[in-house]
Amino acid sequence: MQLEISLTDESHAVIIPGMAYLFKSRTINKKTGKSYRSKKWFGRWKTAEGQWLSRSLSEDKKTAKKMLLKLCTAEEIESIYPSHRKESMVKLIDRFCQGIESSATPDYARMVRYRVNAVVKKIGVTHPDQIEPNKVTLAAAELAPGLRTRNHYTGSMKQFCRWLVDNGHAKRNPVSQLKPAKFEADKRYVRRALTRDEWDRLVNATVNSGRSFRGLTGNDRLMLYIFVLSTGWRAGGIAQLRAGDFGKDGLVTLQARYSKNRREQRKFLPDSVRKTLQGFLQDRPAIDRAWPGTWAEDAAEMLRIDLAAAGIKHKTEEGIIDFHSFRNTSITWLLESGTPIYLVQRHADHASPAQTMRYARPKRDNVDDAIEKTFSHIISLKSTSEIKSPKNDNPAISPIICMKQEKAHGRTCRGDMQ
Repeated sequence: MQLEISLTDESHAVIIPGMAYLFKSRTINKKTGKSYRSKKWFGRWKTAEGQWLSRSLSEDKKTAKKMLLKLCTAEEIESIYPSHRKESMVKLIDRFCQGIESSATPDYARMVRYRVNAVVKKIGVTHPDQIEPNKVTLAAAELAPGLRTRNHYTGSMKQFCRWLVDNGHAKRNPVSQLKPAKFEADKRYVRRALTRDEWDRLVNATVNSGRSFRGLTGNDRLMLYIFVLSTGWRAGGIAQLRAGDFGKDGLVTLQARYSKNRREQRKFLPDSVRKTLQGFLQDRPAIDRAWPGTWAEDAAEMLRIDLAAAGIKHKTEEGIIDFHSFRNTSITWLLESGTPIYLVQRHADHASPAQTMRYARPKRDNVDDAIEKTFSHIISLKSTSEIKSPKNDNPAISPIICMKQEKAHGRTCRGDMQ
């Protein structure tokens, strides 16, 4: 018995040249002359070279069909992509990352390379069609305990697999259906904003500091902190700024290749900050960096030293303070001063107001003061004295529920207490 299978009948099957079919072999008993059909289904398929191959599959017909289709798919990939399958995963990852480096920042490209290499090494694949979504998920879980970092690993693998498909190294993207984990309830740490009192203490401690950090003196670091608080820019971009990028009119330009979104950014500095930085950079050649050295590689440690000198704990119940917290502080202070959200969004160079609000870190006391200031007038003494409580014969029922229409035989309620 032979059953021909049309490979296009299966939604996940690929179309290949030739035909494939299932059959059960027959065995003849020489003594009795009777023939017996095998319990297992066998698969037979034709390769692209015209060769017919057979294999024992399964006793279940549906399972046998799936196994046959997998064999056909593997045979097709082998025939269509013979040269790609010989190319090692190391070379494929290297070519993929070269494309990333041409369109992204060096730090981002380095992190993508590291994550893809780590996952591929963890699951032990040698060619693209061996990548499976469950293996990628398990590998990411072992490499990253936090859900947010785990999403970075799976996101890099999805990006790599899309590149494999687009460049003809794989027929399909095996991880396209992976969804990012919801990490909001699993935050390992939360950044907090500096208060104005803490900022004043940090300024005094830094300007009087006799310690240098990777070539930056106390005054250098103070100018750096003032600049990042005024602009909200990231450490990687600030480290690339040169003295010539600071205009006399207070306009600072960050080149697109050093920006996270790969767009040129321009920021006007407050007049007091502009005059202070002009004095700081006046004797420096235009091609020299404003803050030279490798401080950006460990900016959090640099700030932590100055915070300790100012008597400020970098980690509290509200969150931690690192160099990126200056960005949270800049956004929070603007919002607390009453700046409209669309202007703060423009200042932070965010794509949406929702993204900007994720950086806001209002103090609980400030929130309480704002509520008191806004809603304290809604109930005046006159209106309060005019409020009368309704009669309620049944104290177990809320007076609000009993304020209903009176019917002919007394007061009734539309519904009972739940």
